[in-house]
Amino acid sequence: MLELTAVARSYPEGDGRRTVLEHVDVRVEPGECVAVIGPSGSGKSTLLNIASGIDAPDAGHVVLDGVRLDALGERARTLLRRRRVGFVFQFFNLLPTLTVAENVRLPLELNGVAPAVARRRAVEALAGLGLADRADAFPDRLSGGEQQRVAVLRALVHGPSVVFADEPTGNLDRDSAAAVLDLLVAAVRDHGASLLMVTHSDSAAARADRVLAMRGGALVPADPVRAAPDRPGVGS
Repeated sequence: MLELTAVARSYPEGDGRRTVLEHVDVRVEPGECVAVIGPSGSGKSTLLNIASGIDAPDAGHVVLDGVRLDALGERARTLLRRRRVGFVFQFFNLLPTLTVAENVRLPLELNGVAPAVARRRAVEALAGLGLADRADAFPDRLSGGEQQRVAVLRALVHGPSVVFADEPTGNLDRDSAAAVLDLLVAAVRDHGASLLMVTHSDSAAARADRVLAMRGGALVPADPVRAAPDRPGVGS
């Protein structure tokens, strides 16, 4: 479960401060997918950084899997993310010097799983997506859609309680985007994780259980029209 209560964040700008988040309240239940939309610069990335404990709020509380993030120091937040959080990014962020299987098993090894066991689990996960034959390939040998599916596996392989997705389909064609969303949403729901997804894609937002909009530093229910699937001819 993920919960933000009265969260505020501002940054120095010139002689004053720029308020990015003013009073953010949101709760994402286990197995629930919540999408956040809004224009560039509205605070979506700041929201993800604070919700995941990368950044700390100026005010308010952040609870992730029953733990108050805002009450922890930086090292404790880092260790909690390693164990309980998964991230999916727009540009894959796979490590280019590691093979596909090595990328997927990395979160397991960081959490103390024996290398041989981590390797087996990574290959089994890849096989479930029909990518077992790509286990020993390097990321640059995969298509964009394949790389993002590997990135999703890496985010989920250690069984996180909360998954954060930052424009997970923003760098993909429509068919690849649909496949990635199928994988991400199904995995989150099957394993009872909470998903908070930032997106500009109407079709991606439409897959969520709830769609919220970032307006004036707060989260509000989105106009239902914004959550409709993309029109024919409009890419994801």
